Amino acid sequence: MRRRKEKKSPGKKQRRNKVLKIILVSLAFFTLLFWIILIYFVHLVFDPAQEYDTESLTPEDIYHQSNVIKRLTAILWRSRPGRVCVLTLSQAEVNALIAAISNSDSLSDFLFCAGRVGDPPKKRPYKIVFKGNCFDIKFSLPTDITTPFGKNINLVVSGKPGIDEKGIGVDLNSVSAGDVALPPAQVEKILHILLKKYEKDETFKRIHDIVVKAYITPENNLVIYFYPYRIRNVLTEGLQGI
Repeated sequence: MRRRKEKKSPGKKQRRNKVLKIILVSLAFFTLLFWIILIYFVHLVFDPAQEYDTESLTPEDIYHQSNVIKRLTAILWRSRPGRVCVLTLSQAEVNALIAAISNSDSLSDFLFCAGRVGDPPKKRPYKIVFKGNCFDIKFSLPTDITTPFGKNINLVVSGKPGIDEKGIGVDLNSVSAGDVALPPAQVEKILHILLKKYEKDETFKRIHDIVVKAYITPENNLVIYFYPYRIRNVLTEGLQGI
């Protein structure tokens, strides 16, 4: 005997349609929620390009800059090929050099202390301060991603850089992109990969050729072991291009 086909009752159809509607509404809701979260995240991370005012030079900055240049000039004058020398900079000297470099438009401006006390601050896409045994850096990073909120990621980084035989490394305390705090340990891994990628870059190669070791002491001094003869050659090339 053939079995009769069971007719689906109107109640079953209604329940099936109701379940289907719930699934579709849920998918629409979670899709909308995903886009809201994505847009909110993009809003938190991406911003228009940011520029920061440089620190105005003080008489103390000019004094420290001149003093460091004199010490470095004496080392370079006595330099010989293959000889490693050490230069120790105090926190005040490092910040004075940062202020002088940020307010200079060329190598000659910096070397000849062209910046003067009372000069108006300049606009830079970065701001660097050395304090509390760390460098605090603000940097407006341009990207190829265009969003309604801007195409730059304004980074704020606090950490302790160093150089040794393994290369350039950074010990990070905190990192944020826009209003989003990032885990320093994960960012360090990304930085390590990026630094490895750019090891063959001409600038990185020159740093490795000149600087043997650099680190920050517990007393907030920056200690640099370097080849002065090689840095003298770099300075000579730079001045020839002026």
